[in-house]
Amino acid sequence: MINEGLITEASNRIKLHKNRELSWINKKSSLQTDLSELLGQKAAWSLCRTEMEKQINKLRKQISDIKGVVDTPAIQSIVLESPKQTPIINENVVSTPPPASSVSPIVNIDKPKVETPKKAKKGKKASSGKPAVLKHSVTFHLDSIRAICFYPNLPVLVSASDDGTIRLTNLEPVSSSGKKLRNPVNFCSLRGHSAPVLTLAPYENKGKPFMISGALDGTVAIWDLPGIDASLYDVRGTVTHDRALEYRFHKDSVWCVHTDSVYGLSVSSDGTAKHWKISDDPQPFDLPIKGNPISCRFFAENRFVIASYEGTIYEFNGHNLIKEFNIGSTITSMSEAVEIPYIYITTDDGRVRVINIEEASVSEEFVVNLKGVTSACVTSDAECIVTTGIDKEVRVWSTDGFGILFSEAIHREKFGESAICSCATSKVFPRSYFATGGAEGTVHIFSHNG
Repeated sequence: MINEGLITEASNRIKLHKNRELSWINKKSSLQTDLSELLGQKAAWSLCRTEMEKQINKLRKQISDIKGVVDTPAIQSIVLESPKQTPIINENVVSTPPPASSVSPIVNIDKPKVETPKKAKKGKKASSGKPAVLKHSVTFHLDSIRAICFYPNLPVLVSASDDGTIRLTNLEPVSSSGKKLRNPVNFCSLRGHSAPVLTLAPYENKGKPFMISGALDGTVAIWDLPGIDASLYDVRGTVTHDRALEYRFHKDSVWCVHTDSVYGLSVSSDGTAKHWKISDDPQPFDLPIKGNPISCRFFAENRFVIASYEGTIYEFNGHNLIKEFNIGSTITSMSEAVEIPYIYITTDDGRVRVINIEEASVSEEFVVNLKGVTSACVTSDAECIVTTGIDKEVRVWSTDGFGILFSEAIHREKFGESAICSCATSKVFPRSYFATGGAEGTVHIFSHNG
């Protein structure tokens, strides 16, 4: 016989628990909103402080000019030397350089002379909007964030971590009733890699989003990404989730992957750079490079560049090596080619170098981080460069004169690392966002000129 009293008591307890849960959720949302506002105020104060420091230096210089004395500003922004760095993961692996290729490159510059053109065509002065406003800080991962990217045309951020997962976060979620929610929603977790995920490259095929990922164990995976209407509670598989293909043609860590939607590029600590077709039978081709490849980027149809850790940049047209040149510094990362023919290179001496691919030269360079720069990306309007460094700082620079517009120590240190990676939305994206990922497992999302 059913005890109605027990059923009623259980029902009342469930309702009480549900009410408490809703109260906690509302309180959490309110606290997160307050935190975002405080962080935004802190960022504004930091920007004002930077402007005041500039004015102080300017006044000191004017006073020095009047007195006829050479004075050193109290705030120095350039130091020539900084500690050398090596790739972050798998430090014990020693890659053996492949044998020299028989291909004769057209250009081979050992240490090009750095010349600044009269006017480099790299973007306009930042608009009247704020260069960076912190919108959200999310901690969906359990370990360091190694790579982040945005969907090509949807407000979805993809993040990859040392915990072996890839997380999809909707930055502009709405409820079932159509009401816009305040905070981002992690609506999907891609599980298929059995090792830390180091690199991501999104692309579209017939209007549907896909993505390539590379991991510490040398695997490369192709993912069939869900749409923005996917729910956190959708049943989308168990272990492999939406992984469409997996390649195992690398023998060690995959540092970087990139794609033009038909072909893929991948570079690895096994000393190889491969060009392959996205299919069941990729047939990878070993590109003729020397040294240790660290990054790769398509910048035009069937044209791409490979950067080596030793400082050499190789330009290819298909499988044909067109030219190679050396910038004279160790390369740590390479940005997307937002405004062709310019690509931004970060080096271990704390600098960002603007590379003119067509002229095979360094057109400009500037010091970004005295302790070391870990990544750089260019905003969708090509007005700003976002950099991260090992001193926890996220900085935004104008491409017109490379003046600093925003600087904030926003990441926390973990095992000697802090801010690791950065990315920005594409030109076709309706809003301009950029994001940074850190060793503490946090992703910070900023709006740009909003």
